[in-house]
Amino acid sequence: MTSRLYVGCAAVAVLLCSCGEHDASAPPSPRPQLRQSETVAASHPDPAITAAEVKLRLREPREDYLFNTISMLVTRREDIEIVTLLEDVWKGDRSSHPDLAWSTLDRPIVRVALAQTLARARPENGEYRGFLLQAISSDDRLVHTHAILALGLHGGEAVIPTLEKLARSDDQSRSSAAITSLAAMGRSSANAVLARLGKEFAADPSKSKAIEAALAQFRDNPQPENALKDSRPEFMQELKARLTASNIRYREDAEGFIRFPSEHAAAVDRIKQRIEAEMSSGIAWKVDGPAERDYLSALLTSMGRKHWVQPRADGEWVLWNPLSEAEKREVQLKLARFRHKAGNR
Repeated sequence: MTSRLYVGCAAVAVLLCSCGEHDASAPPSPRPQLRQSETVAASHPDPAITAAEVKLRLREPREDYLFNTISMLVTRREDIEIVTLLEDVWKGDRSSHPDLAWSTLDRPIVRVALAQTLARARPENGEYRGFLLQAISSDDRLVHTHAILALGLHGGEAVIPTLEKLARSDDQSRSSAAITSLAAMGRSSANAVLARLGKEFAADPSKSKAIEAALAQFRDNPQPENALKDSRPEFMQELKARLTASNIRYREDAEGFIRFPSEHAAAVDRIKQRIEAEMSSGIAWKVDGPAERDYLSALLTSMGRKHWVQPRADGEWVLWNPLSEAEKREVQLKLARFRHKAGNR
């Protein structure tokens, strides 16, 4: 069966070999297939779509329409009103939205669409990834297939062992979806898993062909990337930490540029602005040598204060943001005591 799966903000066409050879004696499935169809033109959100317009679309009781609509809303994940509406749907807030198609919105496959979109909009909330991890055990082929694909696009490094285990599965639908999901991640660690699986399953035509096809698909259709570089090592270190925390895939090239999918440009720009604001709004103290630097860093860490070590021409400086003048004086006093002890040794 060939099905177009819409996961994240792009349409990914994959061949689902999940059912093996078609069984002519099997009764036809009464469920609509989730794929590009006459519904997608209507369900694909306009770049300027409003929360009120989304709410109107969520009254449509068709499963495929709602799945595609909600999946495509990942492109509107920066719109607070739309994300809040989807969070209300996720929580089942019928009192605030009594006119929505709740009987369809509550179906597991539509919940998968909600989870994958909200996982991108709210990467700090692990509830959505947790739901997708549970959904991969569903007996419903569409549910577990889309959940596996969503994990690859939105789950980050942490889901690679799970995807590898699924790729080894004798269940063809789960195995095919996991192989496609690993290839779609575009991470060197995921590609390493696929290379290892390719060698292990060289004698298995089904798996080896699936791996070859998935790698070729995403190799031939690379995602456009943006790149950035800053001369401040502390800034770059903080940026990488926050990209990881936000589940934004990136790589660092040989020239020190951080490269990330262009679709995340707006989110990365906001992260950069927050880091700049934090680094510029605090204070900077010059430290005298590694021992003093390590002491001050450990002290601020114990207090739960974010800080950065900045190398300058005249030595190392520690940047941090005290919550009050009293806290600033307290740290100054402890640093002075450390210096006094160090001077008497």
